[in-house]
Amino acid sequence: MQKQDELHAVLTINISKDDYAPRVEAELKKTQKKVSVPGFRPGNAPMGMVKKMYGKGIYVDEVNKMASEALFGYLDEHKIEYLAQPLMMDSDEQKVNFEIEDDFAFQFEIGIAPKAELALSDNDKVTRYKINVGETELDKEVDTIQRRYAKQEEAEAAEEKDIVYLNATELGEDGKPLDGGLVDKNISTTPELVKDKALQEKLMGIKVGDQFDGDIFKLFDSNVTVISNALGIQKEGVDDLNKTFSFTVTEIKRFIPAELDQELFTTVFGEGRATDLETFRKLLKEDLENYYAQEAENMFEHAVDHLIYEKHKFDLPEKFLKRWLVENNKEDFNPENIEQKYQDEARQLRYVLLRNKVLADNDIKITAEDVESMSMSYSAQMLRQYGMPNADEALVRQISENNKKETGYMNRVTDMVAQRNFMAVAKTKVGAVEKEVGVEEFYDIIKKHNEEHNH
Repeated sequence: MQKQDELHAVLTINISKDDYAPRVEAELKKTQKKVSVPGFRPGNAPMGMVKKMYGKGIYVDEVNKMASEALFGYLDEHKIEYLAQPLMMDSDEQKVNFEIEDDFAFQFEIGIAPKAELALSDNDKVTRYKINVGETELDKEVDTIQRRYAKQEEAEAAEEKDIVYLNATELGEDGKPLDGGLVDKNISTTPELVKDKALQEKLMGIKVGDQFDGDIFKLFDSNVTVISNALGIQKEGVDDLNKTFSFTVTEIKRFIPAELDQELFTTVFGEGRATDLETFRKLLKEDLENYYAQEAENMFEHAVDHLIYEKHKFDLPEKFLKRWLVENNKEDFNPENIEQKYQDEARQLRYVLLRNKVLADNDIKITAEDVESMSMSYSAQMLRQYGMPNADEALVRQISENNKKETGYMNRVTDMVAQRNFMAVAKTKVGAVEKEVGVEEFYDIIKKHNEEHNH
């Protein structure tokens, strides 16, 4: 092996005819016993005919196998850590000619893995926030719970938060239904979401059966996506609409917040956990504190992540990696865009190398139990996002099993386990600085961070 520099090398594999000829001959004999050739009993075709039919393919396969075995055998024996997969040298001089049976010299380009060491210390200060949950946040959560479990009923006249269902027809300049225009489209809106004050006032107090003309764009604040979805048309067709529509109120629905009673307490926390409002609020506050503690920890880990990226910019076998990406991922990389896209790939590769090194140094292995536990946690989180914070284990397991059927899911979950284990180590290396903040202040900090880093 000849090193071009610390991270690039060329390995030459020499294979003589004396090396591969016995293997080719043995494989031909195996093939002779298996093939059926017209005019001969199975397994009795003449060797000359077998060679003519299969010899070239067997010869090429065996030589390539020997080259591959020698290549990876050498890398393993000499404990050479490499990135991606070695590449055949692509110069004309190095191209292998299989048209003649001769000695071969295969040359492979190797991208040598750099030494990756986690360089974090107590001098690297990272803020760890403690979010204080006050009565304001608790009151908002109670209100959210009441709305989540609200009951729906018919309303006589529309109020600010009611859902008003409308039948919409596009009008022409003459105020009559437009020929070829949209007719009898069923849409809905809520007065509080209408930003045009005049139109909002028209909706307030409106009753079933009332009819009015209005601007469809003002009704949906000129949001092309919302308009196209509401009317069931392509986005491209929105600009061609006449603004004026005729609207007829077909239905008004009102959500009545759930009462703060035992039925709600049991629905939210299960049988027997909350028997009065005080206990209900106490349990809600505990849930909120746990939620915000996790949000704060996510922010802490995110900050540590930034630090890792910033402090670890070690060299990679750039020339090799660019060629490997272009040759092995043609859908995403080509000679025209590789310079632009390479830096993001290199940044992520450095991170993965660091992560793998930390896990290896700390003898941290990912077990099937770890992956199963992470899948359950991920599935439970999905249910929480859909308003089911206390889903029973059987339902969580059902969701988890369904998730496992998705292509790539298990790889993602395994990566999540690896990331969790890596971060558990990385967090202990930095100097955490505790700081208490309120909920609103915490999210202002996140917003500012996202703006500064283009998240």
